[in-house]
Amino acid sequence: MNEFFDKYRSLWGDVLPFKEAPVPGDIDQRIRRFVVGDAKNRIMLSVVDHPLPESLVSLLSDAPKTYALQTMKFDESDKTQLRNHKAHIMIEITTNADNAPIPAQIVAWVTLCFTRFYPITGYAPQSAQAYRTSEWVNSLITPDKFDAASLFIMLCNHHMVRNGENWIHTHGMEQFGLPDVEVFFDDQNQYPGLLELVSDMSIYMIENGPVMAIGHTTQSRGEDAIYRVVEPRINPQHPYGRFGALGLRGER
Repeated sequence: MNEFFDKYRSLWGDVLPFKEAPVPGDIDQRIRRFVVGDAKNRIMLSVVDHPLPESLVSLLSDAPKTYALQTMKFDESDKTQLRNHKAHIMIEITTNADNAPIPAQIVAWVTLCFTRFYPITGYAPQSAQAYRTSEWVNSLITPDKFDAASLFIMLCNHHMVRNGENWIHTHGMEQFGLPDVEVFFDDQNQYPGLLELVSDMSIYMIENGPVMAIGHTTQSRGEDAIYRVVEPRINPQHPYGRFGALGLRGER
């Protein structure tokens, strides 16, 4: 861990305190757990000496099929790497209105340090229902240009659903103490603009906090269309994170 945080400091110019927190009952000592950060903005980092459950690996292998942005190469060789992993690192955070989005930023910075300096196949932000390969994230995110958009790309996700109507929505915004964003639409020609609108609104909230509320309006860049923030649709089969969601409805 001393070596890791030396690399972390070289990447981000930041120092994080850490201390080991042994796991009670871990007789075989297959888990090394650390408390990272201070009392307010801390994460729990566990190095686990066995692979993830096969059921979870199967879910992660299928996750890229639902992405609205198909920009990540994920072929059979990538799936094989994922299936053959030998151990994993688990990072846990507690997010509330007082500290968001600092813990999520620490997670992103720690994750990027692992993907750049260690043989990590990829990572899975659980609330985003996503799997990212190390190759993909390292090609998109650079420490010298890290911003709110970088956080969204690393830790959140878009889904596109077509089941009689078109539906774009995010997952993972709860990591920043924020609601997800959704929009329903009829004309598929609207898809690129609305995908950008949902992304822009999400990134704006990551940067500025929970500043969007029911009744507010927003506009897609380069378009005349106005969208009003509305209540999300309730779908018990498709829950959002613990901060819920905001919907967007076209006004004109």
